[in-house]
Amino acid sequence: MSDVEEEVKVVQWNSFGLDPRILSGIAALGWKEPTEIQEAGLPIALKGKDILAKARTGSGKTGAYLIPIVQRILHIASTRALIIGPTRELCSQIEAVVRELCVKCLDVVSIYELGSEVETEADISASIVIGTPGRILNALKSERLSLTELSVMVLDEADLLFGFGNDKMVTEIVSHLPGTQQSFLMSATLSEQVEKIKKLTLRNPVTLKLDDSSLPNAETLQQYQINLNEDFEKYLVILSFLKLRIVRGKSLVFACGTNRCYKLKLFLKQFGIPSVVLSSELAAASRHNAVQQFNKGKFDVMIANDQVDLDEEIEEGEHTKAKKEEKDSKKKKSKTQEEDHREFGVSRGIDFQNVSNVINFDFPTSAKQYIHRAGRTARGDNKGRVINLMIGQEERDCLDKVTEVTGISVDRFKFKMEQVEGLRGRASDALDKCSKRAIRDGRVAEIKQAILNSKKLQEEYFTRHENDLMALRHDANLKKVSKRSDLANIPTYLLPAQIKNSLNIENARLKPQTKNYHKKGLSTKEKQALLKKRRANDPLKTKAKRAK
Repeated sequence: MSDVEEEVKVVQWNSFGLDPRILSGIAALGWKEPTEIQEAGLPIALKGKDILAKARTGSGKTGAYLIPIVQRILHIASTRALIIGPTRELCSQIEAVVRELCVKCLDVVSIYELGSEVETEADISASIVIGTPGRILNALKSERLSLTELSVMVLDEADLLFGFGNDKMVTEIVSHLPGTQQSFLMSATLSEQVEKIKKLTLRNPVTLKLDDSSLPNAETLQQYQINLNEDFEKYLVILSFLKLRIVRGKSLVFACGTNRCYKLKLFLKQFGIPSVVLSSELAAASRHNAVQQFNKGKFDVMIANDQVDLDEEIEEGEHTKAKKEEKDSKKKKSKTQEEDHREFGVSRGIDFQNVSNVINFDFPTSAKQYIHRAGRTARGDNKGRVINLMIGQEERDCLDKVTEVTGISVDRFKFKMEQVEGLRGRASDALDKCSKRAIRDGRVAEIKQAILNSKKLQEEYFTRHENDLMALRHDANLKKVSKRSDLANIPTYLLPAQIKNSLNIENARLKPQTKNYHKKGLSTKEKQALLKKRRANDPLKTKAKRAK
């Protein structure tokens, strides 16, 4: 039995009979070995069977359906595939993965992402079409897209598709399918709605349930909580974490409300901690660019505005004033804006790479939301941790519900507030600078910068309206809240003893050596000249000579 298990562990990509061009793409993506879902699903998918797969985020579901699709296209050129994702960000990521997977066969495999900046009004006849339900339905209604000859259909993150209230749109898209296509239904959970769409789209599917838990085990994913007394202490704790490097690596911080995200960004900026905000207010291209910058390491901190599902109630509590504002504003938004929120979801499906820490600055309102946030770290073979900053009984009750539903264990983080009391005054001063006006200016500045970065506007609008371009450039350079040297450089007497000791050790290692004027290799005259120069520059000796 042990011999059989050993054979399973060493399964390689070349054992599936894949086209050499696909193997080249897999190598380019850095996929060393098939994941569990890929190993189990590829042989079934390559035979043309329908698949319903339940596997947690980061398990390799995307590769499990993309590889069979590309293999089929390379063998049968007329193959057409449709991939439906819940968010524009996820669709952009899928498109990027497809392009890298097809690096050696882009002359054969054509790819089209609905909603991208390069989208045209022409008919869509690409081998692989990727989009959100709303975009796909619009293309069907305008007759730019036809599904009558569709070969493969994928519903990626199916549970989230319905979580965004897209069930009617998905059902309408399904009505356009020929009924003979191979279908993949990929999901982290199997809800009642997923079961319903399964009956509509899948024919005698093979069901793969590969994960007992929606989250990695405790060895891979460590989960902590810190109980605090007031909202201000959340800012103080996160400042301590990032400035004193109590937590290291890339951090994804979740907050509820766009204003709250920008307030935290402006707060950290004053201490010289750069961060980037991910919000539905920005254009899809700008959001994609923000994720790319974070993944490439330009920023180590991303502050994500995690919108709750539109059909979920937002409970009010001590820290939920921002949430209430978001809820009220949603009622006033137009239908187009609501669709934009549905197509945007920070914690849902976006591939944040090498995230070491997920910090719940504001605790999520549901177990489902918590699972998807926590799923941004400890992906693949990497380890990670989730730190929950808790105030008030409401947030603690939410945590109790999460632990009850998921069965996870959340430990107390070993952190004493008195250790960072020295930073309280500076943190309070910095937070006072984050006024409503400063937050508004920060949000407007980012939107203006996104407009300046838009290729489409550069080509079509600004070439004819140079004054508008100059005005935007001028406004973009205005910074209301900037880095403050008095806050960015924290004196050692304010630091906790443990941090101070570790800094002393590091400084001792990095301390430059004093110049040795008696080292070998210098002549007597050179040594005398150096000593004379040193004495001449000594301010105490110079002052003594003048006194005489």
